[in-house]
Order: sequence, then C-alpha cells, then structure tokens
Amino acid sequence: MATGDHRGVGLLRRALAAMGIGVGLCVGAAGASPDSREEVLQAGDYLLRTRILHAGTRSEGRVGRLFHNGIEVPGRTPGESIDVPRPAGTVRFTYMGEARARLWSISGWTDRAVPR
Repeated sequence: MATGDHRGVGLLRRALAAMGIGVGLCVGAAGASPDSREEVLQAGDYLLRTRILHAGTRSEGRVGRLFHNGIEVPGRTPGESIDVPRPAGTVRFTYMGEARARLWSISGWTDRAVPR
C-alpha cells in the first residue's frame, strides 16, 4: 500500500469491524445473557425452575418450568394451580400460560400470587 492510499485502509478497517461484529454475535449467542439468571424452588417432589430475563431492569420477566419427579409438568389452562403442602406452609404453583404479553410478563409456571 503506497503512502497516501487511504482507500485500502478504509477497506481493511471495515473488514476488521465486520469480523469483530461476527465474533461478538457468536460469543453472545453461545453464553448466557449477562442480564438473565435462574431461580430454583423445591417443594416436595416438585421443582420450579424460573429463568429471569432482563434481571434488574424495568423489563424483568420470568419464564417458569415445573417438574414433578424430574418430568416436566405441562400446563393446560392459564390459572390452573397445584398446591404442595410443606412443613413451612403450602406452596401454590400457578400456570400463567406460554404467551408473554410484555417483556416483564410471567409465563409458564410461578409460585407467586396471580394478579386479579
């Protein structure tokens, strides 16, 4: 590249930038999102795994999966609930449906009170 030939430098910069974006997308897709985490609640033979999306933001949402003896419990109807007695009190798992109306919505199963 001759001195004063800036066209080759521009092409090189664009190629390197494109490679960097590609690497960033691959790394981001392979690992867990830095703003998501998981909570686990065991009650009797039931295990609730809740993935928290956009944790710590106004858009924090939750996706819960319920397991009974290691087998996932499919929800049928939103509002369906399963009560599990424990010494510390009864835990109610409620199915919220699969659709998330907003980023901050709860879908799948939850142990939280259902809003009326």
